[in-house]
Amino acid sequence: MLLLPLLLLLLLNLATATTTRVSLYLGSGTSDNDNDAFLANLPIALSQAFPHGDYTITTFLEDEFSNDLLTKTDLLIFPGGSGNGQATALGDDNLALILSWVNAGGSYIGTCGGSFLGMSHIGFYGTPTPTLQEPWDRGSGNVSVEVLDVGFEELALDRDIFAGNITIMYYQGPIVKPQDLPSDVNMLAMFRTEIATNHPEETMGEMINTPAITSKEVGKGRVVLNSPHPELQPVVPEIYAGEILWVLKLV
Repeated sequence: MLLLPLLLLLLLNLATATTTRVSLYLGSGTSDNDNDAFLANLPIALSQAFPHGDYTITTFLEDEFSNDLLTKTDLLIFPGGSGNGQATALGDDNLALILSWVNAGGSYIGTCGGSFLGMSHIGFYGTPTPTLQEPWDRGSGNVSVEVLDVGFEELALDRDIFAGNITIMYYQGPIVKPQDLPSDVNMLAMFRTEIATNHPEETMGEMINTPAITSKEVGKGRVVLNSPHPELQPVVPEIYAGEILWVLKLV
């Protein structure tokens, strides 16, 4: 009679082991508008990545971040807002903890402010950190982005749908010249148009042909950083679905 309870426990453990646990930061330094977009559209991307619903989403604030949270997390996501604000809220010790966790096999996706956080504060792309184009507050709007061959391969995107330029919302995400990135950083997609509404005398011409989406293997873990916002209108959940599967080493 003991076999049935043991079998049920085994099945429960197997189910738990195959559930992807996503932790989404919504604390200081994030944007209410982008937080709402992530809460609405992240489940769509996860459902595309995991059609059987094998995922959970946990949201957390800066004072809820801990090593214990990371032990219960497979994928850490930091949304838009201010990279400086997020870094200040978390503090240096927690930033170092995130880097160690990814090096040990964790997965990180950062968008706009979360991309600034990963590149300039956590140091996923090495130290000294890559030089970013200034001023950062160049404006916002839809931009044309081209997915490169390596992007199609890593993100398993449908070439029939995403060939040529696609439209994604840009809202002052990090701009970095290709030559300023380490050689082990993959450029998955490139900006083909630009935003230079603010400070045009300084920002005009800086953005075109720079990477919009990048990735890197960091130790045993993986990182994807998005300069634009696939979660804002026009929403492109397929990009996040591909990023999720890649950072989790499922493609």
